[in-house]
Amino acid sequence: GGQLYWYVVAPFHFFIFPVMIKNIVKAASNS
Repeated sequence: GGQLYWYVVAPFHFFIFPVMIKNIVKAASNS
């Protein structure tokens, strides 16, 4: 079941990760 999970989740990570990183960088530069 673990591999199926990654096949389903991996595509989302490629979209979500850049957004998360952008938000983290924005928050870091604001402080």
